[in-house]
Amino acid sequence: MVDTRMNIRNHIAKNNGRWHCPKLEELILLWEKAQHNYGISFMEFGKANRWPDVTSIFNRKVKQRLIDSLRYHSQANRKLEKYPQNSFNHVVSLCFLAAQVLAKVNPKLKTPLDTELLMKSFMIHNIAKGLGMRDLPYEKKTVQDDIKEYKAVKTFLKNQCAFASDQDRLLVEKIYLLQFCSGNIKAWPLVARNLMNACLRDYQLEVVWFKFLERLDYLIYAAEQYVRFENLELIAKIAKVQVPLIRSLKKDHPDLCRVWTPEVNDYFCGFIPAEQPAENSFTTIAV
Repeated sequence: MVDTRMNIRNHIAKNNGRWHCPKLEELILLWEKAQHNYGISFMEFGKANRWPDVTSIFNRKVKQRLIDSLRYHSQANRKLEKYPQNSFNHVVSLCFLAAQVLAKVNPKLKTPLDTELLMKSFMIHNIAKGLGMRDLPYEKKTVQDDIKEYKAVKTFLKNQCAFASDQDRLLVEKIYLLQFCSGNIKAWPLVARNLMNACLRDYQLEVVWFKFLERLDYLIYAAEQYVRFENLELIAKIAKVQVPLIRSLKKDHPDLCRVWTPEVNDYFCGFIPAEQPAENSFTTIAV
């Protein structure tokens, strides 16, 4: 199996922080060795950074449920995807992608991001799938679905995770809720709403970069399936939903152009149906 995420990390390094979309054949990199070490490296990554508050959440049962939970696109494309993605694959690959992107981009930002907060949020954002929740398509998921997942996570953190204090537990809840702060928060329970408002007050840019990097990971996985296995249906479906969202983010946050370059935009826009024309105007930021 191949992993285009690792190629993106290489291209970021070679191009001094900016990812230039490589040729299709350059996207291909053998997966097996990296995949064999992903689970171990992922846990060691958190331990090395002294983040017991998040790494301790991944007990054996939760991790196995994440592995057993197929992502929604894998559920819908069993015959097309040669290597379906599970929820643990997604979390780990997103963490490695984000770590490399943030290491390159953050020193260049006028207002640096809280990378530790972001990385912790990436690590636990999908934990509800490890508690038995089913992955749903982004475009079909409702706020009530998100709230249902949050309540399951909240119960799990309170009853099955050891925290030094309630304040520490609420901090992890806040980190988990970061992913939902860009949406409508009025329907959320009061405690969650207060934590989300605190995120928006203190970590507005982190909310934006979380949303951007997660969507970029969706697209990269789809590109992997297309390049390696000619799965055009999957990348067309994901690009149609995710590219417009990234474009919208980019308009208000031009620093995203350090990663979402014209080359990247043109590549993924090429898979969008004709009724959604590609965007041609760009502000390219030197890194």
